Amino acid sequence: MTQFDLFVATRASHAALLPVVLIASFINEARPAPIINIG
Repeated sequence: MTQFDLFVATRASHAALLPVVLIASFINEARPAPIINIG
């Protein structure tokens, strides 16, 4: 696997995860209490 293949795979995985992150952040904003409480 070349650096370019790794770059493309990373970009593809980020593009696939982006909607999940947006939905998770939207749900987190919609709720008064945070889903993930750090600290």
